Amino acid sequence: MPRITNIEYMPISGDWGAQIGWLSARLPAAFTDMILNGVPVFRQRPAAITFGMPLAPGELPGSRYSCITFDTDRHRQRFLAALEEALRAAHPELFAPELGK
Repeated sequence: MPRITNIEYMPISGDWGAQIGWLSARLPAAFTDMILNGVPVFRQRPAAITFGMPLAPGELPGSRYSCITFDTDRHRQRFLAALEEALRAAHPELFAPELGK
């Protein structure tokens, strides 16, 4: 999976429950100038950041995105891991709770 390096994060002010912000990222390896725009970012517990809307019972993992689906759960997990790695590099302060800070 190619690294995602161009990432933008916009935090949410106020109480939005578990949602802490929005993420946008360029995906140049997929198509030139393709942008993943406005993905919700959630903190499920101190050490768990997740992306996309929460799954409703019976939904497929790829259905968390309106126009992105994955042929296997393994591919979805690799993609989400790349997003987390890019967000962790760009905004390490979001991951401070997992370090007990």
